[in-house]
Amino acid sequence: MSLAQNQSGISNEIILSQTNGSTVQASQSPNTSNAPVLRKSHSTLSQAERAQRKRMIDQAYRGRVKLHKEQMKSNLETLTGENESLKKENQSLKAANASMNQTLTDQAKEIDQLRSDLLQLKNDHEKQNILLETLSGLL
Repeated sequence: MSLAQNQSGISNEIILSQTNGSTVQASQSPNTSNAPVLRKSHSTLSQAERAQRKRMIDQAYRGRVKLHKEQMKSNLETLTGENESLKKENQSLKAANASMNQTLTDQAKEIDQLRSDLLQLKNDHEKQNILLETLSGLL
């Protein structure tokens, strides 16, 4: 992250980069005493000044690319960890779902058995009532 940039987009200030998630390192752009070279029009520069300007622009570009790569690597590590965590949670939820489905199936079977038992008891009760009425009529 550049703290200050001149008109040509070249950083002349301290560049901060974050590494290993917690430490911050500062690096100074080299040759900051040549800032006037960067402000001159391209047509008024000598061959040496142009080469120096190109080197500084290239170095700044490589720094930005390096920083971008480090950020991408950090993001990849973070997202990989998050992905692993989500995979574990997904497996846990699948196991819990399978367990609940099994419990639900068992309870449905138990309900069917209880209904069957209830019907059987109703039939037995009705038979005993008929028998009671028959015996009461005979007495």
